Amino acid sequence: MPELILVKLLRIIHLLKRELLSVEYSYYSVGLGNPGGKYAETRHNVGHMFIEWIRQQENLKFVDKSYGRSFETPDAIFVQCPTFMNNSSKCLKSLENAIKVDTFYLA
Repeated sequence: MPELILVKLLRIIHLLKRELLSVEYSYYSVGLGNPGGKYAETRHNVGHMFIEWIRQQENLKFVDKSYGRSFETPDAIFVQCPTFMNNSSKCLKSLENAIKVDTFYLA
């Protein structure tokens, strides 16, 4: 029960943030990982696997963008960075510039 209350409070906070900051989405989720088959099913790609799992649950298609593969829901954008994890700042900076959001709000 406390978890449900926490989820509801977080939802309200995100909606308020969206209104106050005039941001396009309430949620930004970026899955980090390493490209290539060598890392495909390893702990190095948990971020990519999570984004892929959400995409499958929502039955959506990825769209290639300058910052990586992404898909959108009405209040969120989900991104798979195409760079190695140690170069992920390039992806995040590109995302920040493309959708005009401070990286502070990325999860």
